[in-house]
Amino acid sequence: MRIPTTTVALAAAGVMAMAPLAPAQAARGLLIIDDRHYENPSGCHPLSSNDGSRFVHNLTGQSAYFFSQEDCQGLPVDQVHPAETGRVDHVRSFHIARHQAPPGGNAENR
Repeated sequence: MRIPTTTVALAAAGVMAMAPLAPAQAARGLLIIDDRHYENPSGCHPLSSNDGSRFVHNLTGQSAYFFSQEDCQGLPVDQVHPAETGRVDHVRSFHIARHQAPPGGNAENR
């Protein structure tokens, strides 16, 4: 018996819709800002008031975005990519995105 292509496509779409969404995980690794270590960081983090430069070493798999305002408000003024070291000036907060675990797996498999 031949099953119409439309039926197969609708059935596949239904199965995909019922699959649980992959959980968001913290960026794995270490973000070092001056002498402070952030292990597996994610989301927005405030930084103490600093009118000068900060040394950043990004040992995570995600870019870190830096803001001149508290609470990661406005547009980022700088970023440090994964496995990069750099200096950022006059920043008050940073944001590092969560990453998605692969469908049907977890972040440990990445």
